[in-house]
Amino acid sequence: MRLSKFFKFEERYRLELSTDFFNFINKQNVMSVNNTGYIISGSNLTFNPTFGTITGTNNSNFLYTPRQIQLGARIQF
Repeated sequence: MRLSKFFKFEERYRLELSTDFFNFINKQNVMSVNNTGYIISGSNLTFNPTFGTITGTNNSNFLYTPRQIQLGARIQF
């Protein structure tokens, strides 16, 4: 989400103040899910109890960590 506001100075100068919000609602994005439903061992077929569980989210320091805010200013002339 981005918020910005423009201000005019005289006739040729313009100032833009902006704020960018990343992961504003603090949601972890699911990247992978265990999709192995059954396990075959020998002649036995058993249900995998971890089927459908989340195995990875994007909680790294590179991509949309919880609630990042970026402030910016731009002068146009």
